[in-house]
Amino acid sequence: MNEKITFVTESELPVTQCVELKFKGYYLRVTEKDFNWIAEDVCLALRLSKNTWNKIPLEYRNLVQVLVGRGQQGLLFPNEVQTLNEDGLKHLIGFASKQTALQFMEWYYEEAVPYLNWMA
Repeated sequence: MNEKITFVTESELPVTQCVELKFKGYYLRVTEKDFNWIAEDVCLALRLSKNTWNKIPLEYRNLVQVLVGRGQQGLLFPNEVQTLNEDGLKHLIGFASKQTALQFMEWYYEEAVPYLNWMA
């Protein structure tokens, strides 16, 4: 089955490619180039408010553009999102409940880091 995918872009930011990792039913996007984490995805997985990433120092985050599929039309739209580097990710984990933080850190070191190292 050949599906036509159309890219719709308007932002001046270059489009960043992501890989998806799964943690307890949540999909977390990580940028392929520098392995930064999409802040909103991490907040959802850690059961934090989507805007908790605003508490992270600016030097640990960045604005990038990723493509997001919407609807059944086969369109991919750019979406500007905040990313967190590894230090920002660890800082954000500190806002989670102890149980969630421990589960996430275990997953991070046992599954995510080895996979990302393999990709590098």
